Amino acid sequence: MKQFNHGGHNLYFGNIIKSSQTPWHYPLIWILITTPIIYIGLFFCGVLKSIKEISTSKILLNHNNANIVLYYSLLILILSLGSVILLDSTLFNGWRHLYFIYPFIIFLVLFGLDFVLNFFSKMKIKSFIVFILVLGLMDIAIWMKHNNPYQYVFFNIIGKKINPKNFDLDYWGLSYYQNLKYLLEHENFSTAKIWNSSTTKLFYSLFSLHEKDRQKFIETKNAEDADYWITNYYLDKTIYDENFFLKYSLVNSIIVDGVVINSVFKKIK
Repeated sequence: MKQFNHGGHNLYFGNIIKSSQTPWHYPLIWILITTPIIYIGLFFCGVLKSIKEISTSKILLNHNNANIVLYYSLLILILSLGSVILLDSTLFNGWRHLYFIYPFIIFLVLFGLDFVLNFFSKMKIKSFIVFILVLGLMDIAIWMKHNNPYQYVFFNIIGKKINPKNFDLDYWGLSYYQNLKYLLEHENFSTAKIWNSSTTKLFYSLFSLHEKDRQKFIETKNAEDADYWITNYYLDKTIYDENFFLKYSLVNSIIVDGVVINSVFKKIK
């Protein structure tokens, strides 16, 4: 990816940057704001524990299966993140080019969990830690079920505090399907001209519909000719202010954690 020529752009801390010019901290920040906070805490416990044991040669002298996996996990994390940072690699939205390191992050999480439980093994607080962990996992599972199929628009407490609108949200454009179906089910038209103000191509989402439904939509080349305006806000430079709503009325929005990831508007005639 070091010399991969890509003309795309990413939204990062509210700024639009080229995919080929992402700052060194880009993947680290994305991992930090989109990984469940309980995993992050246990991950650092696992890293600190492994550093301590390596420095005292405890792990190096004990070559059991768990320690061998730990060697590889640390090595893969250091080399993968290090190479992306040092080589200034081209990166697309979020940290999806580095999702392959997630299993190794989870192994460090489990190593950290084992350390924490052993440390508090003789205290009543151990049961409390297990209880908190179970609650945390249940919360994540419930969130995923509630927000299906938009699980990839997840931000932890840190990400929500920074404000998710400052980062790429529905860059896959999956939300278009739901709003297109909403128009078909709630609006009365035989054919409708539609304008997409996002960088995401509407072409692919239209092909997720059945052919007879797809033929009801005609994508226009300019907003003035359209009956409906749709967007997933991905690199959308439109200003949705009072002037906009003098011309268009909101039909439906798709919301994840209080953040709108897709909206469809109707021209006021």
